[in-house]
Amino acid sequence: MDEYEGFFRAATTSQRFTFGEPLSTSNNIYILDQEMKIAGRLEGLAPSEKIYSVRYFGPRAYLVTYRQIDPLFTVDLKDPYNPKVLGELKIPGYSDYLHPFDENHLIGIGKELSATQPIPVDETLEKQTLTMPVPPRTAEPYLKIGLFDVSDPSNPTLSQLAVHVRKNCEIEGFCCLRKVNKTAIKRILDEQPVQPHKTNYYLVRKDPEFDTKMAQVLVVYQEVNQFNDDINLYSDHKKATVSYDEKPGIQAIAGIAKDLPPEPGKYKSWGRDYEYRRLGTLSLLAGIDLHDGFILSLIRERHRSLEFTEFLQVLHEHYDPAWQIRVILDNHSAHVSKETMQWLKQYPNRFEFVFTPKHGSWLNMIEMFFSKMTRSFLRSLRVSTKEELKLRINQYLDEVNADPVIFKWKYRLDELTV
Repeated sequence: MDEYEGFFRAATTSQRFTFGEPLSTSNNIYILDQEMKIAGRLEGLAPSEKIYSVRYFGPRAYLVTYRQIDPLFTVDLKDPYNPKVLGELKIPGYSDYLHPFDENHLIGIGKELSATQPIPVDETLEKQTLTMPVPPRTAEPYLKIGLFDVSDPSNPTLSQLAVHVRKNCEIEGFCCLRKVNKTAIKRILDEQPVQPHKTNYYLVRKDPEFDTKMAQVLVVYQEVNQFNDDINLYSDHKKATVSYDEKPGIQAIAGIAKDLPPEPGKYKSWGRDYEYRRLGTLSLLAGIDLHDGFILSLIRERHRSLEFTEFLQVLHEHYDPAWQIRVILDNHSAHVSKETMQWLKQYPNRFEFVFTPKHGSWLNMIEMFFSKMTRSFLRSLRVSTKEELKLRINQYLDEVNADPVIFKWKYRLDELTV
């Protein structure tokens, strides 16, 4: 249901049962004026089906019904006294949620159900000998997400590719594709060795020394593994290795309403309101000792040279003065700034920096910990203040350090010799 310019609009599915006859259903749209009297109606849409989702978008309504095929109806409600169907699209499955992407596109989220036989593309193709390839279906429904192009309300389509095929198919001698939809086109293209409807992204290597720097990092990991296997070798070497990086922009998010705890027979899981308030962000500067898994950390508002040298001071105070501290880190400007270089002069030969290549942060072992932290802790965290966020992060790190995990790098180490 919806209200627009003083009129109340509602879409309904009605059912009628007559003894000895099958259940009959019909779908309708009613428009009521301010006195709640019916001003206009549209009845009898998609007989024997039922409504799964409706989205009102200004003077239009988009309606999905379902039985075996998912019809998307475009309904013109500009004249509330005379609503009319502008167009209809049929695809397998159904969409039980519709969301406007922009004024010309609509996102449909739903399921595509199992079927023992291929579902015909449309009635025209069903009568022809062409059989569209359909992938094997399982007994369980699977997720379907579609993007509907509704720029032409009389002919809603899934993409411009389907429009192009229908427009040019007769010229190329494929008359059977005059009413083909994107679902059928996708199934055909997915079986081909060339798939121009898809795009895979790659990253250009902008560091001419990428391989050399990567090898240097991997050599360090190989050496760390050897030290971890022989504790006496590690003690004699007197060099600690720390994988370091910053995790900026950790949001302090507060809930609008209280969380609802689980209740037997009522709520299986925690209930949380979708809305929230942003209270600001914090930056976590952290390093993981690759020999014992201990996390050294610093939480600050920013992550400049000032904060980085403050973290180096944490490392300096943590380790034996007779040991050297080797740090694996990326090429952030704060790591090589004048302020950082000036600070390092206070402790000659105390620190050794091993830089990852540009666009090679995935080589830094601390990223594994940040990923785990995000998935297991930060993703569902709600706090009332930024100070509470800081306390909760420190509490999490204390729990991790109570039972530390030693991360071990394996990728491409078999190609190296130390």
